[in-house]
Amino acid sequence: MKRLSAILFSFWSKKLSGLILAIRSTRVFDWIESNERVYQLLKSMYRFIHRPMKTLPEMAFEYKLLKAVPQRTIYCDVSGIFDVPFLDGTRRVGKYFAQHLLDMHDSNYRIIPVKWDGNTYIDYRKTQKIFRFFADRRFEWNPNPDDLLFLQTMEAVTQIGQLKFKEIKNKVRVVTFIHDILPIREPSWFTKRMVNTFIDNLDSALENSHLLVVSSKVVEGDLLALTSSTNSQKVIPQIERVNIASVAQRFRVKERSTKVISCADPLVFLMISTIEPRKGYDELVAAATKAILAGANIKFIIVGRLGWVSDSFRAEFARFIQDFSDRVEWHENATDDEISDFVSEADIFLSPTRGEGFGIPVTEALLAGLPSLARDIPVYQELYGHAVALFGKGMDFPDLYTAFIEPEKLQAVATDRFTKFIPSDSLDSFNALMEVFRSQ
Repeated sequence: MKRLSAILFSFWSKKLSGLILAIRSTRVFDWIESNERVYQLLKSMYRFIHRPMKTLPEMAFEYKLLKAVPQRTIYCDVSGIFDVPFLDGTRRVGKYFAQHLLDMHDSNYRIIPVKWDGNTYIDYRKTQKIFRFFADRRFEWNPNPDDLLFLQTMEAVTQIGQLKFKEIKNKVRVVTFIHDILPIREPSWFTKRMVNTFIDNLDSALENSHLLVVSSKVVEGDLLALTSSTNSQKVIPQIERVNIASVAQRFRVKERSTKVISCADPLVFLMISTIEPRKGYDELVAAATKAILAGANIKFIIVGRLGWVSDSFRAEFARFIQDFSDRVEWHENATDDEISDFVSEADIFLSPTRGEGFGIPVTEALLAGLPSLARDIPVYQELYGHAVALFGKGMDFPDLYTAFIEPEKLQAVATDRFTKFIPSDSLDSFNALMEVFRSQ
């Protein structure tokens, strides 16, 4: 009888374990993984035999079942990334990584999008309506110590709060993406409340993260500089750089002809960013006004919404749009097809921003074949210094006004620099991020 039971169990274990492995290798199993109770049940099923003496088929079945279940979970915080009307640069990066994580099929990892609900994390997966009756979106968040919690924005850090963050640190490995620390480096660009809030959140991220991810040497240097001062008590965790150029969209651009600027043809500048002084728009308005009144034949296509601006700048920008309505097009928002049309119409992409963590629109312009002019901020010199014309002290043009009144020289310099741009088809920002995760 015992021998017969062993034979029947051997047959049953091979069939069932094979079925589990087959199901696990398909996307059909993903909706099951979204239910925490089912997942934890699968992880514990291999322990259901408690007899001290086990047959070889029983041990083989346990091993196969254990291998069929992902050993690690990546909890991706999607706070402020999905279901928002406007995606700035930080949220675009977050959406890129979140979508690629959800589309990934790696048998070693399970991906759960989560959102903080004030006390714990809830599953944010958008289940189809047919499954909502069966799948509970809220689950008991009980991560393993080797699991990863990926925080992509400071908004995620803000929502958790310092006390809860300390509890989370002891439950799971926390990976936080730091895009920049501009409120600390340039506090005059922000309100006092925004600066103080950012400092508190950054301190919390530094104290409770096991790993920080940055996108450039400049941001890494800024973080390391926080500990270089003699009165600093901050301890920086491990830092890894991930080039996020893959986030840049490759716009479908119509055939562009190289245009020689003449008195009859205006030089068309394209700008895509939030409109606020720290992005250089105050200098743009002053330089463009002066250049146009001096006779410069230039035109601007501006895509972006008004950001954190004073009432005086809001009025100044509105007056600029009104006074030069034949020279300035302003679009608060635009579709990808509309931006492709703007890129086709433009001659130069312009980025006068005073500070960036990466500057994805510059990459998008270069990929679309559009020569560019940018301010000589450190991150642009690091990433694009060889491929774009720069303005600033000791650069191609001393200031923005000089670039505007010398259109022939500007186009020649920007076009020459553009020829040195070599897009990296082998760059994969998501795989680079996954290598960082695998190293943890």
